[in-house]
Amino acid sequence: MPDRRSFEAFMGPKPSVHLLERNALKDRLELLIKNIPASMAGALIVSLAIVVYVWNHGKGYPVALWFALNLLIVVPRLWLFRVYRTKASGGDGRWKWGRWFIGLTFLAGVVWGLLPWLVLDVDMPEEMLVIMLIMFGMISGSMPSYAPVFSAYASFSVPASVGLAGKLFLEGGDNTILGILVLAFLVANLIFCWNHRGLILANIYQRIEKESLLADLEHRTMEAEKANRDKSRLLAATSHDLRQPLHALNLFLSSLEGQLTQDAQRQLLEKARMSGAALGELLNSLLDLSRLDAGEVRVEMTSFDLGGLLERCAGEFRPLAEDKGLKLRVDAESGRVVRSDPVLLARVMRNLLSNAVRYTEAGEILIRAGQRNGKAVIEVRDSGKGMAPEHLPHVFDEFFQIENPERDRDKGLGLGLAIVRRLTDLLEIAVDVESVPGKGSCFRLELPSATLPVTQDSNDAAVSRPARIRDLVGMLVMVVDDDRTILDAMRILLRGWDCEVLAAEGMDEALDEIRRHDYPAPDALLVDYRLRGEHTGIDAVRAVRAHFGRSIPAIVISGEAERDAETEARRHGLGFARKPIEAEAIARLLLKLRNGNEEEAAGA
Repeated sequence: MPDRRSFEAFMGPKPSVHLLERNALKDRLELLIKNIPASMAGALIVSLAIVVYVWNHGKGYPVALWFALNLLIVVPRLWLFRVYRTKASGGDGRWKWGRWFIGLTFLAGVVWGLLPWLVLDVDMPEEMLVIMLIMFGMISGSMPSYAPVFSAYASFSVPASVGLAGKLFLEGGDNTILGILVLAFLVANLIFCWNHRGLILANIYQRIEKESLLADLEHRTMEAEKANRDKSRLLAATSHDLRQPLHALNLFLSSLEGQLTQDAQRQLLEKARMSGAALGELLNSLLDLSRLDAGEVRVEMTSFDLGGLLERCAGEFRPLAEDKGLKLRVDAESGRVVRSDPVLLARVMRNLLSNAVRYTEAGEILIRAGQRNGKAVIEVRDSGKGMAPEHLPHVFDEFFQIENPERDRDKGLGLGLAIVRRLTDLLEIAVDVESVPGKGSCFRLELPSATLPVTQDSNDAAVSRPARIRDLVGMLVMVVDDDRTILDAMRILLRGWDCEVLAAEGMDEALDEIRRHDYPAPDALLVDYRLRGEHTGIDAVRAVRAHFGRSIPAIVISGEAERDAETEARRHGLGFARKPIEAEAIARLLLKLRNGNEEEAAGA
């Protein structure tokens, strides 16, 4: 059996072999041992043919002995094949089985090298020619099976060829020339096998390198996606802390409005509010994108009246459109039912309408709902500037804007349509755009219709109207928020509207405040969702209601990016608003609560 040193001379040094070479060695041994059954079957068939041929020439005993030796080698080689398939593993295991196989292959070569010594008779040219042709065939025919591992082929071909050449050299005379030809044939086959091994090895290396590159690419892609998700989760997780100071800023600016008397002061205030609004828009857009990219947005599918949702969205933007002299119309049949997530679809519509109002200087904006191929189709058409065909493939890209190289915030941030694309993909809604320069654009949504009956919400056709602050005079409002800055801002804002204010930083402090001063039941509760400790704003609402033994109208205000807070608030029949919220919106919510429209406020 060849020792480890000779094996490593052919295979490469085991301890320092590169990972690529280790994998190549595994594949070469796999090819080698996979060929064992076929090569053994071929060898047995040839051996039986030799036995039959030689037996008929009166040399039965020697050839029978040779065949028995062949069987002794074939059986362990087949056993090796079976054991390797079931037990061999990576690393040292492959080297062990490789050494065993090459050792058995060497013994097989020795047995074939004995054949000429047992049966070859130089005085019978015909028989000698048959034996030599058979051995040449075995030596060259075994090459495809053994070529993956050169040492395996050498272990068989060298002893077989040397045995034949030695017999011919011993006979002398013209047989010496035949012996030299046998050795030349051996050398030629070894060279050919070495070259063939190189082609096999190159093939294996190319495949392994390709697999390695693909695995590395997949790993790097997964790392990049994980980094993006981690970034998005971080941004989403910090949304509460980012919204808090912006919410307080808006409240303080609104409180200043009634205290400024000079036009110059009012102009400065308006510019500050515009800057705050731009910051809020940017923050909300970035947080929306981060939540979508991080997979934090959950879809809650339901059947609802599409016309009511479109009217509601149009009502929010009608004042902005009228300020620009634009007409905003809705052409939708009442009672058209679709199946989607109404909250996310409303977000899509608000972004499309915001885009239409911003880029339309004259004419009208039309929201139309219809039916096509069994699906509901929503169109948002405007008479704005339109877009050139080369810009259309990029309109849903982040920060893509036409004619805004200076990044003028009055022209938007370039994130609204990117959010539209993310949301429509999430809702599995088809969206496309058509546009003609100078004539306007049309954004088209296609979503599933539904047949379930939906009760018309009395709030569906409501529009946003300026709140009448004077109607809030004397209203007792309890505010619960663990941020003292926001608490101070809310106190100043509400007192500026001549409301009475109870302010507390948590649930326990709110109850203590009520008990200490024996306050009557508040007319409304404005509570932050996330409070200190284990309590939430909803816990505070329940505790205050339990104390007074009655249902007190309440609004939950949250800076959370996830929808958990909103879902929980609406499940308890409470109104919900997301920070930062404008003072005008707070006033409208309080008016709804004071007028007894708690259900309408809960749908805000």
